[in-house]
Amino acid sequence: MFTHCRLLLAASLLAIAADRGSAQHASVFGGGPLYHQTATVFPALKQSGFTTILFWSVHVYANGDLVLNGDPIASSGRYVGRASWPAEIATLLQPPTTVRRIEFSVGSAGVPDFENIEALIASQGTGPTSALYRNFAALRAAIPQIDAIDFDDESNYDLTTTAAFSNMLIGLGYRITFVPYTQRTFWRNLYATVSAAHPGQVDRVYLQCYAGGAANSPATWNPDYPGLEVSPGLWARHGTGCRQGDTPATVGSRIAAWESSPGIDGAFLWLLDDILACEATYPMASYASAVRRALDIGSTSAYGIGCGNGAISSPTLPVAGTPFTVVLDGADPSAVAFLLVSTAAGLLPLDPLQLPGCYANVDLGILGGFGTVAVATDPTGRAFVTAPTTPGAAGTVYLQFIAPQTGFNSLGVSLTRGLAVTFP
Repeated sequence: MFTHCRLLLAASLLAIAADRGSAQHASVFGGGPLYHQTATVFPALKQSGFTTILFWSVHVYANGDLVLNGDPIASSGRYVGRASWPAEIATLLQPPTTVRRIEFSVGSAGVPDFENIEALIASQGTGPTSALYRNFAALRAAIPQIDAIDFDDESNYDLTTTAAFSNMLIGLGYRITFVPYTQRTFWRNLYATVSAAHPGQVDRVYLQCYAGGAANSPATWNPDYPGLEVSPGLWARHGTGCRQGDTPATVGSRIAAWESSPGIDGAFLWLLDDILACEATYPMASYASAVRRALDIGSTSAYGIGCGNGAISSPTLPVAGTPFTVVLDGADPSAVAFLLVSTAAGLLPLDPLQLPGCYANVDLGILGGFGTVAVATDPTGRAFVTAPTTPGAAGTVYLQFIAPQTGFNSLGVSLTRGLAVTFP
């Protein structure tokens, strides 16, 4: 029934750097609730199934201040938002959570954000003394969990200054994403220009397929972005009586059709605010589930009992037919660790094996498909293991690391908790 153990054990396993932006994704744009209702909305998002949260919309004022939907967040090179907000955002990525990535989206319809950016660059440039640089640097220092800045330019479309703005943001450590609905030539040229200078740093294109972009199709836009496929977005139920927009069922069917042909990198929902307003009828998790099923995005969950410093995790969610990565942290540097792989979970005390307080969180029986993979840790004590998966695969594989930890016990090893990896 389940072939992933054999793939993990028999395929060529490579040590690679983890990349939070590499896997297919189920994303959602959100507005005011992401600032004013964090106590209830953030916990709900962590268990919703959405993998990327886009904070919309950051407005750039004429003086370079950054304002999120009327709430100032950066000014004069300082973070000026709510003092507790950065720590609250950090919790979105803390396990248990389905969230893997956070973006801030700049611009919107009917606002002069990109016109202001053009004027600021013309008068100040993008160097360390410019208002744009200082405020986006302050934002990143306060909230280092922001992976990317998303561009929602719907009015200005100036290639030269937007490319300069992109280069500045990439220099500060941000990735770049787009959320276009029109002006294909501008977005195609911007992607080509920025990618030539910084390959791979524009890593997503969220295509609006609702409202003004309702006629858009991934088949039309995909050729504009070599190396990428667009991620189409649909507007969730909204309006009086929640009668406008797409239901979870229609989201799922439309996304599945686009995934089948011409192929997409992920999908997004617009808008979290509307989803929350209509949640009594169309729950948030039902939208995320519809996207994940359409894209064959699975789930991971930690379980069992660990001992020592070793920790197991995955930077991405499992998608059938794409490589899956598992990560070990907290081990001795430049040593050998072992990944245990099984088709069943376990909870076997290992005290008799001179490992007091440690447990085998995977079934060690050969009939259960048990096996091991040796992997070297790097100078920081981390190890990365990846392997291909088969398209259409389904089921759960159970993983655990034996981590080298000098002095922890007589054998000098610790054991992580288990990680259940489920493919839909």
